[in-house]
Amino acid sequence: MSSRISLEDITSIEITRSLPETADDVVVTVTDPAEIAGIMNAFAGVKLRSSYASHDFTRSYWIHIDVNKYYRFSIRVDDAKYISISDSSRRDKYSSGSFKIINDYDIGSIDRLFP
Repeated sequence: MSSRISLEDITSIEITRSLPETADDVVVTVTDPAEIAGIMNAFAGVKLRSSYASHDFTRSYWIHIDVNKYYRFSIRVDDAKYISISDSSRRDKYSSGSFKIINDYDIGSIDRLFP
């Protein structure tokens, strides 16, 4: 994503936490540029391998990223092990993908937003 947008252009990030054992989702909206940078920088070192296998999860985060105040990206992270990414501005085979995270991803930048 960093090749498609500049960090400074992200105006907000909405994160919804879903836990399979509960019906209640919790939504947090981040607008502080330092918080946005922390969330996005946590993704910087993530290594991915294409994966379309179904999987169980204990927690899932749905992340909606607004660029210049318009919805642009959707990311779903399951247990810091799987990630799906969609770019609403593209209309080709690279507009979305599902991946397995093959290195350590520190999901703490997202976890700490939820009590």
